[in-house]
Amino acid sequence: ADPDQEYFSDGISEDILNLLAQIQPLDVKARTSSFWFKGKDADIQTIAEKLNVRHVLEGSVRRDGNRVRITAQLIDAENSSHLWSQTYDRDLSAASLFHVQSEVARAITSQLKVTLTEPNEQRLAKVPTENLEAYAAYLIGRDRLRDRNVAGLDAAVQQFARAVDLDPEFAGAWSGLRDACFLYIVYAGDISHEQCPEDHEGLIALARKAVALDPELGEAWISLGNALSQSVGTGTGDPEIVRAEAGKALERGLELAPNFSQGYHWYALHLHHFDSQDQYWSDWREGLWRNVIKRGLEVDPLNIQLHYMMQYPEYARTRDEAMWHARRIVEIAPDSVRGYERLGECGWQYYGRAEDMVRYASKAAELDPLHNWYPLHIAYAYTALGDFDMALAYFDRVQSMSDNRKWRIRLGRAWALLHSGRKDEAIAIFESMLWRPDDMLHVLASFDIAAGDSDEALARYRQFAPECFNTDKEADAFFADCQGMTFVGFARVMQEHGDSELMATFVDAWIRRHEEWFEKYLASTEGYEDYGLYEPMAAYAIAGRQDEALSKLETYVEQGWRGYELFEDWRFTAYFDFTLDAIRDHPRFRAAIAVIEADMAQQLENVRAMQRAGELPTLEEVRAGLKSD
Repeated sequence: ADPDQEYFSDGISEDILNLLAQIQPLDVKARTSSFWFKGKDADIQTIAEKLNVRHVLEGSVRRDGNRVRITAQLIDAENSSHLWSQTYDRDLSAASLFHVQSEVARAITSQLKVTLTEPNEQRLAKVPTENLEAYAAYLIGRDRLRDRNVAGLDAAVQQFARAVDLDPEFAGAWSGLRDACFLYIVYAGDISHEQCPEDHEGLIALARKAVALDPELGEAWISLGNALSQSVGTGTGDPEIVRAEAGKALERGLELAPNFSQGYHWYALHLHHFDSQDQYWSDWREGLWRNVIKRGLEVDPLNIQLHYMMQYPEYARTRDEAMWHARRIVEIAPDSVRGYERLGECGWQYYGRAEDMVRYASKAAELDPLHNWYPLHIAYAYTALGDFDMALAYFDRVQSMSDNRKWRIRLGRAWALLHSGRKDEAIAIFESMLWRPDDMLHVLASFDIAAGDSDEALARYRQFAPECFNTDKEADAFFADCQGMTFVGFARVMQEHGDSELMATFVDAWIRRHEEWFEKYLASTEGYEDYGLYEPMAAYAIAGRQDEALSKLETYVEQGWRGYELFEDWRFTAYFDFTLDAIRDHPRFRAAIAVIEADMAQQLENVRAMQRAGELPTLEEVRAGLKSD
């Protein structure tokens, strides 16, 4: 009953589940889904039905000084009959705890008439560590990894590092340290932690240490596989060799630990790497990554991270399916940030509801005030809605928390300044970001052309996109160098500069290539009907094919596009993007933009109503929070 000891009882219970999961033909549900019922008023039959199992193992752990009592009973859910029960009273030591776990596993397999193989017997006899303090630190670390909030991840790093110090031969502690360090970097956005390596090689070394200490530890192999997969292309070795080793490690890990939910998440991400368009679309149609996540949800149906992965269009086939999974996360774990984060993203990106991002990212920020990702989401959403003072206040808040998302803060601030009438300040920021030439060239050239300075625009492309000037190449070779929106913007500059005939040839060739590509990969592919609208819209506009360009825009708006973060600023599209100059004054263009303007005005009023109701902070409250920080 002591909440301070919950990690202890949960950890022992999870270890029993993990032992049982390694024994064929048992199908054991993972920790997250099983433990969701803890403390809830649910009968055995309901639990079994929701988890799709026949038998339920329940019990308790009581720690009293240097003694521990573990009770367990196996229940047949079909008739609620007790097949077996046992109470274990032991002196509190690591060895005795592992022995009890093994005894419980043996008893369960015996009752279910499962024959243990020699490898299973060896696993059941294993004592991962004889240091009780190291085991306790390991259990705390594992517990703190779950919610993915920054403070918890920092605590997990500290606990796993302590377990390693207490017992350097404890494989699980090394694996846990690698995972905690990696996740801390991802969620805190901070590459430095006193207990963590500073590079991919160091993280890989932690996982390799775990595998070397215990080659039969599934979580160690999964940790190694993810570490290797994350390092592909970073200079840690030949990419193909590293990727192949990563895949084998992840497969071995899931073979040894089939109910280790994180493994399905990381394996799906690993498979999502691709070498060619043909491979990507083939994998997508076959559901390669999707099926891994679905298998993970069979093992752990209430795992919020796996539900979080079901985003559109890579894993979920429709927007509505992705939104269902986002809502499911909140139902499962209303105190977790993950569901609110995904609801905000889905609402804005899929349905154009920037107000959803403000609402749900604000809830996530309440739950995890140390994570600067959520106020950054809010800042971009307020920019889209048109409250630029609020947007700038939130960008200031992100900046005050850390500068690790520096370029995203600067870009967002530039959009807010531009649309609030402070154009010169915005352009100065865009100029400072020309180290991202693909995007900044397009933005700055738009201002150059609007000012009648095509020479300056041409000079920018000559400096930052010299590959686009090799126009004596064949089309395939040219487009391999001068790609995407870089080419579209370059074509518009050349058109303005007087080279319209040459560019017309290249634009027509680009459009043919795009249409062939779309027909090959997407025309009959459910879930990608709105993919790649922006680039062809701009190309059609430059080529003088107004009806097609306007149809693309109208489709975009009808499907709910209201911009998004980073480079999808809808006001830039509406008022500044020079590739759309040929259609900007067309009544259909103005009508489509008017739909967005009216919608965003209504959404902003909805946000104002939430502020008046005290559901969201006001501008004064945000600024006051900055002063207190």
